Amino acid sequence: MLEILAEELETIEDPALEFVFFSAVEVDKDLNRAQVYFSSLEWGGADWEQTEQTGPAARGDLTAHTSLTLSEVQAQTSEALSEHIRSFRKAMAKQAHLRRIPELIFLPDESFQHGAHIEQILRNLNPEDGLGHKDSHNPQDSPNPKNNPR
Repeated sequence: MLEILAEELETIEDPALEFVFFSAVEVDKDLNRAQVYFSSLEWGGADWEQTEQTGPAARGDLTAHTSLTLSEVQAQTSEALSEHIRSFRKAMAKQAHLRRIPELIFLPDESFQHGAHIEQILRNLNPEDGLGHKDSHNPQDSPNPKNNPR
């Protein structure tokens, strides 16, 4: 189902969905509902704040959303996806061969933002390399006497 929806998304010519992709689909056992998780390359991970927009506009992207929070942009993206729901359902009906086509519910996938947030925390632990550990291994720092010629 994810592949069908992703292929259909590629055919939609809507500037609001230009950098959007589907990351997962969860379907109820009775096929009544399908939660379709989406994200966008435009959201830029850790650069966004939940209360103020410092993401694409701060980086100078042409597709920047001025003075919007990430939550507001996600809501707008969900609305844009919902405007094309007939196209998605039609593609599913043609390709999925299901008795019933589930109601599609579009939800932002926040796992990418959570991962970027964790990465930012790790960078802050040791700003030298951004990973929380030293860049290089110095043999003289080693407790092993063989690596310590004196």
